[in-house]
Amino acid sequence: MDALSSTLSTAASAVSDTVTQGAMHALVGGGDGAGGGEVASFIAKRGTHFVDGFARACVDATAANVRDAAEVLRTTTLNAAIQSEASATSDLPTLERAVKAMSSSAKTAIENYDRRSRAMPQLRYELLENLSEKKLALEKKIEAANAPRELARRQMLKEIMSKPRRG
Repeated sequence: MDALSSTLSTAASAVSDTVTQGAMHALVGGGDGAGGGEVASFIAKRGTHFVDGFARACVDATAANVRDAAEVLRTTTLNAAIQSEASATSDLPTLERAVKAMSSSAKTAIENYDRRSRAMPQLRYELLENLSEKKLALEKKIEAANAPRELARRQMLKEIMSKPRRG
């Protein structure tokens, strides 16, 4: 960061010199020259202040970035060390633990599937029985609702059939 700071200071000096020379040349070549040194000095000071402020801001931002990167690196390294320690001190290697966990969950899933598949025929039978009872009750209800009309229709047919034909 010191190298960056010194490079920016060198750049500030170069800007100041360039501005001073340019302002002096413009004032001397283009006018009477009165007050040219003061204007050039003022411009050079403003340029130097700007570059110094910019350099300071860059150095501060770089230092903050370096601190943040160091903290992230420290945290990452610490976490890696903790995980390595945990893997090294465990009774089983990581792959073996993963395989055992996967086989255990697969075994549980197969047991659940078997249990459900054994229960399925009984559930199906109960559902079909329940549906057939509901269907029968609905048919009886419909028949009871239609009974008076059906009785009237039968009576009318009987009367029509019992009348003698003309012919």
